[in-house]
Amino acid sequence: MGCKRRLSGISATAAILLTSGCELYQNTIYTPKPCEGIEEVISQYQHGFEDIRGTGQDYKKLTIYDTNYQIVSNACSIWVWNDGQSSYSCSKMYPSEQSASNAYQTLNSRIEQCLGNDWQQTTQARTLAKSGEVTRYKNDSVKAKIGAHLIKTDAVIKDEWGVYLFIGSDNNAL
Repeated sequence: MGCKRRLSGISATAAILLTSGCELYQNTIYTPKPCEGIEEVISQYQHGFEDIRGTGQDYKKLTIYDTNYQIVSNACSIWVWNDGQSSYSCSKMYPSEQSASNAYQTLNSRIEQCLGNDWQQTTQARTLAKSGEVTRYKNDSVKAKIGAHLIKTDAVIKDEWGVYLFIGSDNNAL
């Protein structure tokens, strides 16, 4: 879409989008209507989210781009690996399991509300981190996969809980 965006600062938080004009990228954060963001991010996946990338920060195996398009308020970025794969990732930490669980349920309700009947949903305990759970959404006619995660992080002083949204390939899923 030819729209060049220059943003100040980089959001490199751990591991969706706009094609209809540059006016929303004038150094402002855009929080889309509930379904607008999810639908747009899914459609942008096939192009590596190029239309919503902001400034990038290079790392050894990937570049992390900030984006003004925030599905999870002020917590999202675009990850592009050196092999060309990309994902849209959001992460937000919460002080308690209850507050994170509430945010996770709200996120899943929002996703379910926006996706059509062609999407299959599965929820299971996380095996990678051995704590929390993941809800995955897939549609055989759509390349992008969606994952919403509730994750406990073991900290030295106090455990924290995080909610993550991932849109991309199964190869780079959390």
